[in-house]
Order: sequence, then structure tokens, then C-alpha cells
Amino acid sequence: MKENNANIFKFKCPKKTPAPAATYEPRPKPNNGPSMHDLVIKDMEDRKQFGLDKYNTTLQAFNGRNAAMDAFQEALDLVVYFKQMLEEKEIIIEKLCDIRDEAKTTLTCYLAIGNDSLEDRLASIVDDSEKLLKLIGHE
Repeated sequence: MKENNANIFKFKCPKKTPAPAATYEPRPKPNNGPSMHDLVIKDMEDRKQFGLDKYNTTLQAFNGRNAAMDAFQEALDLVVYFKQMLEEKEIIIEKLCDIRDEAKTTLTCYLAIGNDSLEDRLASIVDDSEKLLKLIGHE
């Protein structure tokens, strides 16, 4: 039983180090998920409708706005949002590793001494999991 349970904990927690902006990413692996292009097209259709509802018109050329400045300001916001996502990902990985380590300790204690303190330890793991879910906005 100990050998089978050990397989659950093979994920290695990464050390928290700043990722360089020029990090190489491997080629994407095909899977059964939806096409990101199709999802973006749907988002664009939804965004167009949002604009129609809010401004009573679609975005058109020569509309009196400086499109370059609009795009530049939006790009700055986009970079900040991406940085936020990267920072949040690091925190989530760290918390998940903590939860994983606590589960591993609990399992080890259970296998070694029985279930005397198992209920409290499992309650703590559940509580930590719920806090993590709240942290990422999932209630």
C-alpha cells in the first residue's frame, strides 16, 4: 500500500525564481481541448455586441479617437495583467505544494501510527484547500 500511495506525490515543487522574459516554451501538444481561435472569435463577437450595447455603434476607422494611443494604453494594461497572472500562478503552485506536503505527511502518519490524529490533519488540509480556492476566486 505504501508503494502505490507514493506515486501520488511525484510532482516536484519548483523553486520560486524569477522567470526570464525570454524563457523558451516547447511546441504545443495537441489535445482534445477547444481551439483557442474559436474561443477568441466567440469573445470578439461578444465584445462587438458589448460595444453596440454600450456605445450604440461598432468601432470604426476615423471615429475621432487616436487608435495608436488607445492600443498603446491597452497594451500597457495587458502587460500588467499578464504579470499579475504569473505572480498568482507562483503563489498557487506554492500553496498547492504545501497542501500536497501536508497530505503526504498525513498519509505517512496514518500508515505509521493509525488514525488517531487523522481527522484533525485532514480537516486542516480541507481548510487549506478551501482557502486556496478562495484565493483564485473559486468559491
